[in-house]
Amino acid sequence: MDKKVQLNNEEKKDGFLVDRSRQSAMRELKLTLKNDVVFRSVFRRSKKGLQGLLGALLNAPPESIRDIEFLDTHLDQEYLEDKEGILDLRILCQNKRHINIEMQMYHVNYWEDRSLFYNSKLFVSSVRKGEDYRNAKACIHIGILDFTLFPDQREFYSIHKIANVKTGRIYSDKLAFHVVELSKLKQASETERGTDVYRWARLISAGSIQEMKTLAKGDEYMKETVDT
Repeated sequence: MDKKVQLNNEEKKDGFLVDRSRQSAMRELKLTLKNDVVFRSVFRRSKKGLQGLLGALLNAPPESIRDIEFLDTHLDQEYLEDKEGILDLRILCQNKRHINIEMQMYHVNYWEDRSLFYNSKLFVSSVRKGEDYRNAKACIHIGILDFTLFPDQREFYSIHKIANVKTGRIYSDKLAFHVVELSKLKQASETERGTDVYRWARLISAGSIQEMKTLAKGDEYMKETVDT
């Protein structure tokens, strides 16, 4: 790199060289939905935006996503030595489904095991002492990942359930794992590009507020999210 160009991008602050372009990038990063703190804050404040996102992920009309209740994001520990679990967004929807949404910017080893742990804890906590097992609520773990989890799979959005390995028959609808791989958006098929999930994934992966505003045009749920 040309030293002259490099110095033009740097300034002294308190005796230290500071890269202005890096500072700008960091400030921009803080305003994007890929940042888990921003993601959590925005969707906790914008229930309408959350309705739109969940509607896309669950393939349901946003207006049908009602009675959203935010629950404690710390998972129950039966014993002190039990591993702690802290979720980004833990939601009870219409008193029927527990939904955990996690926004993960950086690669996490053993993501599948982590999501199994979190969803299993949610499932166990949905039944209280004395209740019948049939009262257990459906638990959906949604991972929005800014890294590739399944390199041998082209689709950016996949849904996983417990099923018979021979026939594909679903063992139970009460445990599901949704995975959105933002790194695969550029290779999405034409069919995928026409889905609401794709549009929301693009909004979340947008690199600037201006890009988000452009993507949100014509969609009241996305606009509410961006304006929050």
